[in-house]
Amino acid sequence: MVTANEGLDRKIKISNKSQTLIGFFATLFIILTFAYFAFGTYRNWSYKVESDGKYYYHFLVSLVYDHDINFTNNYLTPKPDWMRLPIDPYGQRAHINPVNGAPSNLWTVGPAILWFPFFLVTWVCGSLINLLFHAGIDLDPWGLFIQYGTMYAAVVYTLLTLWLVYLLLKDYFSLKAILPALALLLFASNLFYYSVMEVSMSHVYDFFSLVLFVYCFKRATDNLGNTFQFAILGAAAGLHTLVRTQNVVTIGIFGLFLAYLLLRDRATAWNLRLLNFVLFGAVYFFSCLPIFLINNYLFNNPLTVPQGAGFLSSPHILEILFSTHNGLFLLNPVLFVGFLSFLWLLWRTWRTKNPQGWWLVTLLAAFFAQVIINSSAEDWWGGDSFGQRRLIGSFLIFAIGLTNAFEKIATLKSAPRLLSKTVLWALVPLNLFLMYQFVFVWDY
Repeated sequence: MVTANEGLDRKIKISNKSQTLIGFFATLFIILTFAYFAFGTYRNWSYKVESDGKYYYHFLVSLVYDHDINFTNNYLTPKPDWMRLPIDPYGQRAHINPVNGAPSNLWTVGPAILWFPFFLVTWVCGSLINLLFHAGIDLDPWGLFIQYGTMYAAVVYTLLTLWLVYLLLKDYFSLKAILPALALLLFASNLFYYSVMEVSMSHVYDFFSLVLFVYCFKRATDNLGNTFQFAILGAAAGLHTLVRTQNVVTIGIFGLFLAYLLLRDRATAWNLRLLNFVLFGAVYFFSCLPIFLINNYLFNNPLTVPQGAGFLSSPHILEILFSTHNGLFLLNPVLFVGFLSFLWLLWRTWRTKNPQGWWLVTLLAAFFAQVIINSSAEDWWGGDSFGQRRLIGSFLIFAIGLTNAFEKIATLKSAPRLLSKTVLWALVPLNLFLMYQFVFVWDY
């Protein structure tokens, strides 16, 4: 009878946990979907593809309609009357490859790959509605119907990212710590803004591809003899690099960590470990081939650095973190809390000689590598952006840190626990107020 009761209790706990998860993600889905359709893009302009996002989107349009990456005709497309900026807002058509006459595009193809399923579903739905009901829906790729349908990808990938973060953390933290940490990361930082408004930027997809890569990395390293997982890992690494080419540095750091784990392993035959590592590298290389081909076609050099010579020579590290001009921690104090908590967790794991410490060190190294790269950009503040947008792809360490913070807050006495939670949750209305100011008040 005791065993039966224990089994029943276990089933009830699992059921309650499932209901909590479903309720949490359903709530996020409703909020994000409502906000996505309620607001437009930058400055609340009533469409979704703008500024840098137009150049990512040009890859999708050119590949689907022209089956090439020559953007000559794409850049000359007249903009709709309701669109504020030209189709080619930064004048890339003036920078011509003298060999083949192709105009430049300094952005990447990765977001277009992630958008394609949503574009296809939107186009098919619009075509069927027109066929069945003669609705006259505009299926121009720059039209509102296709834009809103395709860019809804940002909402979906944000939810998928948070789900993958949950899967990564559930074996180490309680559900009561993970869910509030995810909600706080979303609503108290600029992640929310780039998930529902400037959705054509690469940042949400950068975050998704990093978390997907880390999730695949964990699955591969949990069973170092599983060759199939290493092939998937290579593809995930390739996707992360296709979204933002600079992510090759992150993959390199994790590649060193992977080599360390394989060398340390004694349960798997050495030849199988070698095969798996080579397979990972080979799949990664072939996944990155589009980068080489695009660079060679547009710039006559498969290894082009769009930022030019001298890049990385003068990083603005303190400024990108603490400046009043879109400093990461100053504009998003919740991230500073997460960062301090992450460092605290790292210190505790090293002090107790917990092997998970190497994971944290690798994530921290990848974060600082991205800080150095992004702080070296000529406009290290990210232009007219809401917060330090270029580091959104590195938010995983803040998710871990905030989860650790909520785990420790739960052990405090009632008064300090209430005070700590009040301070943290107060950062949500602060972020929403700053977002309102950025969109509707501040004049640029």
